[in-house]
Amino acid sequence: LLRDDAGTHALLDRAARGEGPFSVHLLASERELGIWAALAGIPRGKTCTYAELAQQAGLPRGYARSVGTLLAGNKIALILPCHRVIPADGGAGKYRWGADLKADLLHTERR
Repeated sequence: LLRDDAGTHALLDRAARGEGPFSVHLLASERELGIWAALAGIPRGKTCTYAELAQQAGLPRGYARSVGTLLAGNKIALILPCHRVIPADGGAGKYRWGADLKADLLHTERR
């Protein structure tokens, strides 16, 4: 494998502008793949709760915490937009890359 910083930056720039689609290959369980697919289906500028995302993935709403745990490990956050998932109380919640970046991403997408 070769490191490709220029290619990575170009991909992230496209993702930040909402351009796509992107193809990714994920090593995950069937349940996790369902969650990732539901996450990828959240429209730009929209949000949903962890419980709603669980439901969209075909799981009971009670899986909200499990969904949050999975999203916390998301290393390709601009391609799989976990910043679009918020707690049921409407707050920002935690974000692997920092609450300020999450707020900025949501603000940018809503414009």
